[in-house]
Amino acid sequence: LLVAGGLFGNGLRQLKLLDAGWRTEGVMTVDLDLELRGMPVEEGQVFQSALVEQVGRLPGVTHASIAAKLPLAGCSSLGVVTLPGRDAVPGAPGASPCFNRVSPGYFATLGIAMRTGRDFTSGDGARAPRVAAINETMARRLFPAGNAIGRQVQVGSGERAFTMEVIAVVADAKYRSLSEAPTSFYYIPMAQRDNGAMVLHVQTAGSDPTMMAAALRHVVRAVDPWIPIPPPRTLADALSVHFLPQRLAAWGAAMLGVFALLLAAVGVYGVTAFVVATRAREIGIRLALGATPRSVIGLVLRQGSRAPAIGLAIGLVVGWGFSLVTARVLTGISSTDPVAFGLMPAIIAFVAIMATILPVLRVLRSDPLASIRRE
Repeated sequence: LLVAGGLFGNGLRQLKLLDAGWRTEGVMTVDLDLELRGMPVEEGQVFQSALVEQVGRLPGVTHASIAAKLPLAGCSSLGVVTLPGRDAVPGAPGASPCFNRVSPGYFATLGIAMRTGRDFTSGDGARAPRVAAINETMARRLFPAGNAIGRQVQVGSGERAFTMEVIAVVADAKYRSLSEAPTSFYYIPMAQRDNGAMVLHVQTAGSDPTMMAAALRHVVRAVDPWIPIPPPRTLADALSVHFLPQRLAAWGAAMLGVFALLLAAVGVYGVTAFVVATRAREIGIRLALGATPRSVIGLVLRQGSRAPAIGLAIGLVVGWGFSLVTARVLTGISSTDPVAFGLMPAIIAFVAIMATILPVLRVLRSDPLASIRRE
């Protein structure tokens, strides 16, 4: 149980240190739904532009943008994506990539590196030619020879198929889970495929982005006083739900492990105390004949550590097998985890040794002749 708690806890720490391709530091988010407001598409686009513009003017704001989805918030797909005149194979890797609707400045707001090309602009509107920014994996799959900028891609099939021009290649990121392998993904301008539900992303320069919450609510109210506004939250808080299962597993295993450790300590102490009490006369005779306290402690440790050592060995083997299974489904789990397979066994060994030594020390503090006379 302690090994499992160590694996989950250290795995969770490794996930937080993983490079997801986007940043959470200093980013505030506000969930907005224009459909709840009953706002028409044209009016909604005006609202979005005005909101981003006014938020960008706030002191301490370095970038502001809008997206239809948060990172790791699921997958939206428009069907297969291929080159014009070619047939895609449904179900093939990257054949039906996910996408996100974003406004200009989104990549700068989340720190997604622009490899080549340009960002979306206000000129990429509903009546402008369709454009897209694709990630590096998608660029390699569609254009293995390179030169993706300016090329056309076809989205969907049949009567609903349409083409888009690739204007940018951006760095790969994590889109559905932190443990996923590199996958094809693309971005399209929010203005070219409007979405009523959206998330305002704000990159702040201050050390505490939550100080911006009141100002963000004020700006949203100033642009439209009737739109529902949930409490602004940091991007890290918004994404914390994705770490909840592993966090609960870590805490649950750790609590059960600590409880089991306490039971083991009480059991080892109780058994050792009973054995030492029954051997008090023997220990007294040994001390009277010149045995040192260290030799007596060593004798009891050698005889009393067999059961804890066997249990520790079995627990390590079971924990190692558990790590091999969980490593297949969770990122950050390792069968050589130094915390789980180094620190945890050391804690167990220390507790077992102390539980063995303490009863012996109590006997050693007494007069050996008194122990002999009591027997």
